[in-house]
Amino acid sequence: MFWDGLLLVVVTAMAVTLSYLRDPRWKAVILTLPIPFTVTFLALSARVDTLNLAGLGILWMFTHVVRILHRKAHWPIILAILAATSLYIGLGSLSALYIPRTDLSFAVGSLFLLVSAGVVLIASPEPREPGNRTLLPLKWKVPLTLLMVSMVLSLKLILKGTMTFFPMVGVFGAYESRLSLSTYCRQIPRLMLAMVPMLVFMRYAQPVVGIAWCLVGGWLVYSAIMFPLMARVFKAQGPLAKPQATATLP
Repeated sequence: MFWDGLLLVVVTAMAVTLSYLRDPRWKAVILTLPIPFTVTFLALSARVDTLNLAGLGILWMFTHVVRILHRKAHWPIILAILAATSLYIGLGSLSALYIPRTDLSFAVGSLFLLVSAGVVLIASPEPREPGNRTLLPLKWKVPLTLLMVSMVLSLKLILKGTMTFFPMVGVFGAYESRLSLSTYCRQIPRLMLAMVPMLVFMRYAQPVVGIAWCLVGGWLVYSAIMFPLMARVFKAQGPLAKPQATATLP
């Protein structure tokens, strides 16, 4: 119960923070902080395995499904998010049933995600999207957060390790970032480059040093990779261009 309550607090705090950030790059940074992962991992108390990698890959798919449905197919953002969330639940459930959780599958999955992320970052240009503040009122955000976290916790036995990357913050982040969805999508490959080494470290450190210290070491690994990646983005793009007006839920 403690971790479930903490997860609710964490997701709410991150969702509210997103509301007051204008720069899409900072929105992307907050969205990919592995804080919900950490709390969910502690709640599950299971060893890192291939299902965590699968969840990371499905998260990448989630962001692009939202972007394509909203930007290309012109779906309302809320319907696009609901469709992508349903897809995550479906694929996460199937992954928990059928993906092997061996050392070999973990190694292959890690290599696949790292190579995929690297190719995308090298081959595609960095988006330059305008800043915006899209304020979803707290009267909507708090009860929706409670509903989201409660739903995910009820699916714990179905999603298993893929639950650690369920976009609890990403659901709100996709709405708050609906004018900068390309920046949001672009952040996931960077997350993969930092998160996969963190997961590898945690998988092999946990049996030796325990769950708490493997998390500490994992965060150090994540920070050592993500910080220079993001510093490079901010340095290359410079200050954000012209701001846009604040929007509210239609």
